[in-house]
Amino acid sequence: MDREPLYGRDQLLARLMDNYRSGCTLFGLDGVGGVGKTEVAERLSGAIAQAGDKQVVRVDMALASTESLVVAALYEALKQIPKSTGQAVEVATEKALSAIVGNGRKVLAAMAQDLLQAVTDKAEKTIEVVGGLISGENDAPTESLGQLDQFNRRAAIRQFMQIVADLGNPVVVVLDNYEGADASAREFARFIAGNQPAGWILIAACNTETDPSDWNSGFITTVEGLAGVCETVHGLDREGIRQWHIDQVGNDPSDDLLSELHEKSLGGRPVWLELLIKGLREGVEFRLPSVNMLHAARRNALSSPARAVAEMLSIIPPDKAVPIDFLALACRIGEIGEIGGAIDELRLAAEIQQDASHVRFANSSYRNSWFDSIGPAGCEQRTNIWYRAFEESGRVPQLLSTTGLVPAIAGKIASGQSQAVTDVAGALLQLGAQEDALVILDAAWQHGQYEAGKGDQMIEHALIAAQTRLDLGRYSDVQPALRLFELGQGSESQRLKADLIQMKLALRLNTYEAVWAIGSKLTAAGLEPEDEIERELVLNTAYRDLLDLDALKSSVARIRAFRLESGSNQLSVTRALARSLSKLGLSDEAMAMATEASTQAAESGDIRAIGNAHLAMAEALRHAGRQAEAIEHYRRGAQLANACGNRDSLIWCNLGEACAFVEQGQFESASDSLAVVDFKVNEMGYEHPLEKSHAQLIRTILALVQGQEVEIDPILTSYRRLGVAWPEELLRTISKTRVIEAPIPI
Repeated sequence: MDREPLYGRDQLLARLMDNYRSGCTLFGLDGVGGVGKTEVAERLSGAIAQAGDKQVVRVDMALASTESLVVAALYEALKQIPKSTGQAVEVATEKALSAIVGNGRKVLAAMAQDLLQAVTDKAEKTIEVVGGLISGENDAPTESLGQLDQFNRRAAIRQFMQIVADLGNPVVVVLDNYEGADASAREFARFIAGNQPAGWILIAACNTETDPSDWNSGFITTVEGLAGVCETVHGLDREGIRQWHIDQVGNDPSDDLLSELHEKSLGGRPVWLELLIKGLREGVEFRLPSVNMLHAARRNALSSPARAVAEMLSIIPPDKAVPIDFLALACRIGEIGEIGGAIDELRLAAEIQQDASHVRFANSSYRNSWFDSIGPAGCEQRTNIWYRAFEESGRVPQLLSTTGLVPAIAGKIASGQSQAVTDVAGALLQLGAQEDALVILDAAWQHGQYEAGKGDQMIEHALIAAQTRLDLGRYSDVQPALRLFELGQGSESQRLKADLIQMKLALRLNTYEAVWAIGSKLTAAGLEPEDEIERELVLNTAYRDLLDLDALKSSVARIRAFRLESGSNQLSVTRALARSLSKLGLSDEAMAMATEASTQAAESGDIRAIGNAHLAMAEALRHAGRQAEAIEHYRRGAQLANACGNRDSLIWCNLGEACAFVEQGQFESASDSLAVVDFKVNEMGYEHPLEKSHAQLIRTILALVQGQEVEIDPILTSYRRLGVAWPEELLRTISKTRVIEAPIPI
């Protein structure tokens, strides 16, 4: 569409700019394909950049469709922004490096050097700051970023954003084609929404015709919870179409023509209005064609090779991009021949978009038109070709996550060698492409039920799928894969692993009777040492939840015996001991264990483990009556949890911090901590029954110690549903005394 004016969108842009001037920093734009979301996002980002002296960075999430690719694209764009340093470069670098721990720190140092050498001719002092961390290892920060685990990677890119910000460079980040990204990239977009530097703006756009389920329940919920604004971009109304027609054709259209333009453009979508009005302006359209006719005309105007390439590309989902060399491989297998000229022809015809290494359809409706034109038989034929291309490429998992091919070829992967399924799914999980991995794993175990000789492998795939969903917090989706065991399938060891997953699930859902029953069953069956300690850690957590001190003492004794017998020094074991000893009032021992956990976490380089170690130390200090010191560790733990997206740790750090503030009499600060908890535990798609009750408990205590009259039965009812009894005596005592006599045992 023409850049000036943006027909029919004046009011929408004015409304969005009013939101910006009122302090809004987060914007979500959605709508159907071809309605102009990208154009609105570009106009909005340009207007904000001009009004606020900001730079604009745009990431196409259809091209950068995994979290690691989005982070890489963001880094490559951001490092081009600083033209002057503003603040002393060494101060910005030192500040960022001091805020990060773990493996991401070394990578951030390389990123900082990469950036700062580009913006100053006098980088010697800066290089001194980071040189001790780099040691020549990270000369390719983008590659190093991709090799980090998710939590360290997020921490590194967040601190890099802060360096850019501290150098005096406020930025507008535009994340386009949200629907084209996988689950990991979409989750990263939500992480950035809650963690961008002060003064930065985030704009995301999503096509609701291929809407991932988490746009409404995830992204919009996050944005609105952070006082952001989400708007739906609609098609042009009659007045917008009329003005466009007047400007382009030179006369005022009749009411009938306006109605026809609105209908034939599928409700005023600019992508079709542009073609229709162009035809009227050139005098070649005496009868407006239907959208299907327009599609057919576009297809038929192309050469045979160009049509063949477009048909091959149509197997790729809308808004996904394909590496050109991978497309060339598929075309060679399909005997299409040289594709360079065909790609040029498709690009010049505006059917596709192309960058240095990828191609994608310019609009989802174009892709859908090509896909419909090949029919079921053509679809099957081309899907087989793509599968062969994946096999010949060496089964590179990134090709699946970036192209969106998994739904099309998952069945073919699943019907192949079981080890190949395990390898591909495992590689996808490492990439953070959990949804793609689950599609393949589900296809494998479901297909394996009907194929002889695949029993054990099928069960392994089902177990991996169940554990993955458990780790993702999708508790209601864990059971289907585990129902295989109700039919008596699987080896004895596999059935025990399934029971262990069920036990962990019962703990997450706070169904403690199920925890005891499964735990007893596993004890009777006999477990391998590594599984036995996992079982004990689940029980240990349950005893802490219920404040069953006698059972907790016995659990601590068993864990200690396990450490002595096995020589194991697992971080999870050390951390569990620290938290348990805190509940038992053994403060000195608890702090010794927490100190050991901190040392182990630092050695691991895992930012998530380091944050959790701060949480363990904070609990030890708070239960020892050292609230001020505890608050410092809670805050550090929360900072690290927030920096890497560890939501569970963030919730527990803020719950503990709220307890410490209440115990100190800092009631306003306690309310601030609880506000963070409320936001996190009420996010759609997550289940936190115990944490919700704990937040209500602290808020009730907060009211009671301030002399307010509070009805305590509702909160006690929520605990009774979970089978948690200890809060009743605590609340009834505080209701009478209005005093907190001991640390709140959360």
